[in-house]
Amino acid sequence: MIAPPQVQAQSLARAIRTDIGFSLFSRCAAHRTPGAPDRSSA
Repeated sequence: MIAPPQVQAQSLARAIRTDIGFSLFSRCAAHRTPGAPDRSSA
């Protein structure tokens, strides 16, 4: 079964938002952790 385009777009947008939010959250958390290696400059 293939979902309607509206449903596909909604789930895709939700997945993108979740992925971006998780990436930003983990990046900020890594920077706030004392003694953690800075992965952005590595």
